[in-house]
Amino acid sequence: MPSASLNLPVTGTVSRGADGPLLVLSQRLDGHDTFLKGSLDVGGTSVDVRILTLDDVTVLRPADHSAIPGPDTRWQGTLHLPHGLRPRTIPSDLLETTECEERTLEPLDEAELRYVLTFLSESATAAIRQARVEAIVSALPATTSSATEPPLLVTVDVGGTLGSADGPGLSMRLAEASPLPAARARAIMRASLHTQPSLTEAVVAEVCEALEMPPEAFPRDIAPAPFRLFPGATEALRRISAVARVVTLSNVTCVDADTEGLRGLLSPWVSDYFPSCRIGHTKPDPRAFHAVLDHLGAARNRVIHVGDDWACDIVGAVESGIRAIWISRGRQVPDAAMVVDHGVLVATDLAAAATHIEHLAAGSVA
Repeated sequence: MPSASLNLPVTGTVSRGADGPLLVLSQRLDGHDTFLKGSLDVGGTSVDVRILTLDDVTVLRPADHSAIPGPDTRWQGTLHLPHGLRPRTIPSDLLETTECEERTLEPLDEAELRYVLTFLSESATAAIRQARVEAIVSALPATTSSATEPPLLVTVDVGGTLGSADGPGLSMRLAEASPLPAARARAIMRASLHTQPSLTEAVVAEVCEALEMPPEAFPRDIAPAPFRLFPGATEALRRISAVARVVTLSNVTCVDADTEGLRGLLSPWVSDYFPSCRIGHTKPDPRAFHAVLDHLGAARNRVIHVGDDWACDIVGAVESGIRAIWISRGRQVPDAAMVVDHGVLVATDLAAAATHIEHLAAGSVA
């Protein structure tokens, strides 16, 4: 499966090693290649590192010791992985039994697959392993024998499409504080703020300069505002997830991104979350859409993007070679020619978009 580069905010402590300091992460980076080379931005300096993923912890071995704090020091930074996640290997006995019983592992998200593989690997005997394989397979959904095309992937915008934040976020506060026109301020933030995995002083200074506002006016200690789903959003996602894999793709700052909060609202209908601060690109840049497709190994002709922002969601999807559904909420279509020329579908709300997707899933998406 193709993989995309990742930028991950990380924290940890410094430990003494036989060959120099080691950086012990607070949270294990499960699913990343052991001995993978990457770089770590810490203390304003970029350091080449090797990733040593052990049973319970992840350790980074720096190539240059001079920029590393002293032992037992707590640190935070951004880890850049040029090769992203590695695909998980499904054991042959589990794969063969799954295929024999005409079941599929595809609906399992990353956490569920990790649990399944751990449960299987802890088998003490061959008999116990076989019993666990049978138990796992019996709980999997059945495949459809007539399916010849890869499953549909639906990428869904978050703010304005699934719901809205119950209060102003960092972007809104900055747009209000900047003397620039709101549209210009938002465009600047999409390019310079929404792609950042962490909020460093250098990022703050760069954004403030671009927004023509003093750094001391930058809002500090802002927590993500509670996100409230629109009425009917959950039922619409349930319908969509019955015929396609669903993930989110949103433009959002690292301050406002609340993936765990969204997971609590949208599970089990949404299987993964791709905020711009995670993938390093914002819509309408085609690289934002392609990063998700590359990460999931999806073909463009099997992807549908749903969103309410015409420029970011619809124009961006079309220019990325992806089918698009615009959530109009009663607004007039900005560009009727694009609707005709590129097959853009229009839906008043997410429930109507779900109907479009059900119809597309029943036929073929060209």
